[in-house]
Amino acid sequence: METPTEVQKGVALSAKKALKVAGVSQREAAAKTGIPLTTLTRKLGGHTPLNINEIAAIAQATGFTVLQITAGDIPEADEMKATA
Repeated sequence: METPTEVQKGVALSAKKALKVAGVSQREAAAKTGIPLTTLTRKLGGHTPLNINEIAAIAQATGFTVLQITAGDIPEADEMKATA
């Protein structure tokens, strides 16, 4: 069973991957989500947890779903191209 800290870091890693695959920089994500850049950087680093509203905003900015981000179900960039 994962600890809350492991879950927090996994969601942060998944959100960071979603941004990368979508081609959205952290600066762009901060502007699109309304999360201050320093806060977003800290949260994507797994230092503080993302709340559900922040995950939803990142999902909207990247075109992924909240479920994909929380489940760590973000495809690789080359998989995205293959299905497009």
